[in-house]
Amino acid sequence: KLTGQGVFLGTPWDCSPEQARAVELDHRSDMYALAATFYHLLVGQPLFDGRTPFVVLARHAADPPDLEPLRAVASPAAVSAPARASTVDARRESRSAM
Repeated sequence: KLTGQGVFLGTPWDCSPEQARAVELDHRSDMYALAATFYHLLVGQPLFDGRTPFVVLARHAADPPDLEPLRAVASPAAVSAPARASTVDARRESRSAM
């Protein structure tokens, strides 16, 4: 078994804000991680970076992502999925509606 409750699996550069905060995860966490990976592939740099993995985790948990570099290299349709997946307020509203 690869995963278990309370186990961090993945890289800090592609984790979701929920994973960075060590709270309960659901499908939106996977969507965010996929969007962060998509961003990295298209832009050539991670969504957040920092001097240490802990700084990167803190930035995922607290900072809104800057999608301008993605807008420069991708179509509006390609930007819309990462934009929706990375909007922290929308993610919180969606969680409270469940």
